[in-house]
Amino acid sequence: MIYYKDTKGKLYADPSDSLIQSLGLTEELSPVRDNGIVLPKHKNIGLLPVDDSGSLYKYYLKDSEGNYLPDFDRINKEILEVTIRDGERIVKEHVQKVIDDYNEANGIRLESIVNCTLYKDDSSYPHQQFCIDVLAFNAECWVKARKTQEDILSGSISLPTEEEFIAMLPVFGT
Repeated sequence: MIYYKDTKGKLYADPSDSLIQSLGLTEELSPVRDNGIVLPKHKNIGLLPVDDSGSLYKYYLKDSEGNYLPDFDRINKEILEVTIRDGERIVKEHVQKVIDDYNEANGIRLESIVNCTLYKDDSSYPHQQFCIDVLAFNAECWVKARKTQEDILSGSISLPTEEEFIAMLPVFGT
């Protein structure tokens, strides 16, 4: 990727980027490659700030002076949505692992938690107790996940890694 420096030394992203093109900005800046080699001046370069890693932000707002600033509300909303989706995936996989382990140990094939809901009330089903137990475990996991989400949003804990989040979830059979 090519970055461009303005006269104050602030880095901006490659003008060929579709976001810059869609904004139709026209400033003349001194371009600089990642390795610091200065290239000739270039027209039609957008003045879009980049983050600490040198990447473009996804959303921008134009202020009253014509400057483009990162739209952190939209960026944070998208990060939150992705984080929640990831958390939901992790909880589903955590519960599914218990079901898969039980399937392997008992030579059966309960496809998902949904199958357990079908058998929990069938007293003639030999794996009824497991189904009852795994449904309770599933509910405990979701309660813990929602509590963790509340704690993250309130700022009382920081966003855990996937491994840390899994460690926060209940353990089946305890």
